[in-house]
Amino acid sequence: MLEKPTREIFLSAGLSSGMRVLDFGCGMGDVSLLSASIVGPGGRVTGVDRDARAIECARQRIGNLPVRFEVSDLDGLASLVYSHGPFDAVVGRLLLFHLPEPVAALRTFGSLVRSGGLIVFVESEVGVNVHTNHEYPETRRIVDMMRETLRRAGVHMKLGTQLPRIFYEAGLGWPETSLHVVMGSGEDFEGYDMWADIAASLLPLAEKFGIATAAEMDLPTLAERVRREVVGTKGSLPCYFQVGAWVRTAHSPGS
Repeated sequence: MLEKPTREIFLSAGLSSGMRVLDFGCGMGDVSLLSASIVGPGGRVTGVDRDARAIECARQRIGNLPVRFEVSDLDGLASLVYSHGPFDAVVGRLLLFHLPEPVAALRTFGSLVRSGGLIVFVESEVGVNVHTNHEYPETRRIVDMMRETLRRAGVHMKLGTQLPRIFYEAGLGWPETSLHVVMGSGEDFEGYDMWADIAASLLPLAEKFGIATAAEMDLPTLAERVRREVVGTKGSLPCYFQVGAWVRTAHSPGS
């Protein structure tokens, strides 16, 4: 569900054949593999994450795509530039909202691209209220659990719409932006299962914070309960808000 809007953002930003791309915070490689499909055999994508287990999983997915995966944190990125040279683009998705200092991180990323290179980041807007034509009490309860858990975990809830300010304060200028909403309806919409997966990933924290318990959330039936609410009213569910921002650098930040 996220691949199509992310691809649209990358193409709008100018990611193209032959580019050398850095994907920081690549996790299991979804964005790296997407980028590799765009830059083609004449390009090269380097996916970087500090989680060695995620990198090992990502390496199993490479196939014939022009991508490599490496373990590193922010402090180790300078060595990548030393070994590979400046990148044509730095990309990331759902990364900055986890970081305590997104402006400083973006400034670091800006220093890794050549003059005229691209900086492209995609973040969710967690704090957007979900408005529909119907009341979905079960869905609302799940949304409230997710948001409160993320808030207490220190996640930047509205970072998507703050991307222009973050780019500007990082010395990169004002970016172009776009907003994509993933919305669906009917029996086969994958958003129900996506929400169940997110709820499952957040449940340990929710229990730690005293927000919800496994018994209350009843994860095995969660997706189906949301599906019944939406399908039963012939309604639709806007379930994910994604903001993309990008600039083409004229010079290194701060120079």
